[in-house]
Amino acid sequence: MIHNTFHDVDTGTWTHVFACPTESTCIVIDSVLNYDAETKTTNTESIDQVIALIETNDWQLKYILETHAHADHLTAAQILKQRLGGEVCIGRGIVEVQQTFKDRLPLGDDFKADGSDFDLLLSEGDVLCCGRFPIEVMTTPGHTSDSLTYLIEDFAVIGDTLFHPDSGSARCDFPGGDAAVLYHSIKKILSLPADTKLCLAHDYPENRAAVATVSVAEQKESNIHCKTPFEAEQYIAIRTQRDAQLDPPKLIKPSLIHNVKAGH
Repeated sequence: MIHNTFHDVDTGTWTHVFACPTESTCIVIDSVLNYDAETKTTNTESIDQVIALIETNDWQLKYILETHAHADHLTAAQILKQRLGGEVCIGRGIVEVQQTFKDRLPLGDDFKADGSDFDLLLSEGDVLCCGRFPIEVMTTPGHTSDSLTYLIEDFAVIGDTLFHPDSGSARCDFPGGDAAVLYHSIKKILSLPADTKLCLAHDYPENRAAVATVSVAEQKESNIHCKTPFEAEQYIAIRTQRDAQLDPPKLIKPSLIHNVKAGH
């Protein structure tokens, strides 16, 4: 499996592209549509780079995967689908997310909140294929109720569940978030083989280069929130205290309005 990464500096988002060289098929995980909050306009600078890679290699885009409905950037899922095809997929928990925000955000009178904006809703144990390579779905809620991890060979694309070891773990103060639930999701991820490469959804470096992958062993050894020994009571206290100090993401409203509808 070929793995490529793209880092959107403005939002700190990593987009991951996996491709099967034998059958020339690929998937894109957590795409970015650039958004200017002042002018309320979008552009395709970030996703154009991804599309160029796919077109240069003559890959067929099979799936456009979301680890969850992000609250800090807009998905480019529909741009990808219009230009390259592919099915837009997210965790089945998106229905709960949609129902939570249906009356809190201006999503339109015709918004159904039943997951139908997406092509596929995924559950624990589902398996997709990218050419000869299986993509196993693992539910990892806590940050949001729709959060998924995608297992691909010795990679695990983990969304916001964990960040770089110096940044800890995902916040749990959004509606539907739960630190106790996230603790168990992190335990699932840390139970993967030690050399598993955890693909991050974001990285916000200050005094180092941006990092796209961190091993399970590195997380267990040095993550500021979950290094061994990783105990539930201590983690929940740390996470809850930290969440109480956080401001909302800068793009939370436009991101959620856009993302819970699959980018439509």
